Amino acid sequence: MNADTDPHIDFMNGFFLCCSIWNRGCFNYKLGSHIIFYSLSVVVEFPPGAGIIVPSASVIHGNIPIGTDERRHSATFFTAAGILCWYFNNFMNDNEFLD
Repeated sequence: MNADTDPHIDFMNGFFLCCSIWNRGCFNYKLGSHIIFYSLSVVVEFPPGAGIIVPSASVIHGNIPIGTDERRHSATFFTAAGILCWYFNNFMNDNEFLD
């Protein structure tokens, strides 16, 4: 499994909140799997077992692939913007709230 992503912003996440990304696998983190924050011009090594907290809805980010014979898995935890709307609408969807 080779988990890598193109540059993107997570539009469905809460804009002012962060998501956490956890990384595992067997790969050479010096050669691949780096996280790139394009809008900040920053590249960060991301070794197996590491985690990072990212404002993923407001910063363009992605990561580079690993070798074809290596394995990498990731888990991402975030707060969907829709959950926040539901909470701030007093536990109603937008249509119910506006009625």
